[in-house]
Amino acid sequence: QQEHHITADVAYAAWQYFMATGDVSFMLKGGLELVLEAARFWAGRVAYDRRHRRYGVRNVIGPDEFHERVDHNAFTNAMARWTLRTARVLYEQLRHLQPAAVRRITKKLAFRRSELDRFRRIEERMFLPWDRRTGLLEQFEGYSRKKKYPLPAPDANGLPRFPKSIPLEKLQSTQFIKQADVVMLGWLLPALFSRESLMRNFDYYERRTLHKSSLSVPVYACVAARLGLRDLAYRYLRIAAE
Repeated sequence: QQEHHITADVAYAAWQYFMATGDVSFMLKGGLELVLEAARFWAGRVAYDRRHRRYGVRNVIGPDEFHERVDHNAFTNAMARWTLRTARVLYEQLRHLQPAAVRRITKKLAFRRSELDRFRRIEERMFLPWDRRTGLLEQFEGYSRKKKYPLPAPDANGLPRFPKSIPLEKLQSTQFIKQADVVMLGWLLPALFSRESLMRNFDYYERRTLHKSSLSVPVYACVAARLGLRDLAYRYLRIAAE
């Protein structure tokens, strides 16, 4: 129920398709509506922290499904911010290209341009839990206080085994990660990181990830390749393919 990042993921997919194809008709037939409504969702889903004067998303599940009902999952907050920004960019692009069509869409949605100002305000104050001392992007608020265990011995595929000494319901109290979460941001939104920062986060979270989802290893392969870690990228690619 709380895995709301999926809303941003779908908007991201629509935008990626548009960037790859330039298919304006797709955006006018449903893509723009999808992205605007996704941004509206986030504008209503975020909570404002008056003390720190920032927005964030509470009570969610990020891609790492071992940790439920967390606050300020970095992936969720970052993708929500991306959706709010992209909705504004896409609206303005299409309004210049196809003003009549965009007017029809906004009339259908009862969408007002003043909503774009709200999107901008939230985007500019969206909280991401960076640790400025270490350069790490904390997976969610409080993650670093969870108990750390060494990775279990690898299985036949070369991936960590499931930790037998820890019941499934207790994984919430550990730093073990089911699948790529912050590292997924390193693939989808690489501009968030410098190369040094991405390397540091990749190394940190790799030592905590169990890869108990087929979605995890391909992401690690892609990010390892982006970092120039060719042997590691190839190893993860082989595991994913096999």
